Amino acid sequence: MKKQTFLIELAKVFKKKSLNKNDSVKELDSLNFLELMEFSNTNFKDFDFPIDEYRKCKTINDLIRLYGKRIN
Repeated sequence: MKKQTFLIELAKVFKKKSLNKNDSVKELDSLNFLELMEFSNTNFKDFDFPIDEYRKCKTINDLIRLYGKRIN
């Protein structure tokens, strides 16, 4: 998935108009987190979302790194 598409789709999960790579992921509540899991399962079938690694993410850029080569 292209990085710009990822940011647009992720903004929907965060219920924001837009996101950039330096925005915080700390404001994600439990419902948003479930939506993020659904987003991952729908768009990245081969990606086993590592919850422990996610907890270390502070910014959207950290989250992009978590997805690795799936985001380009």
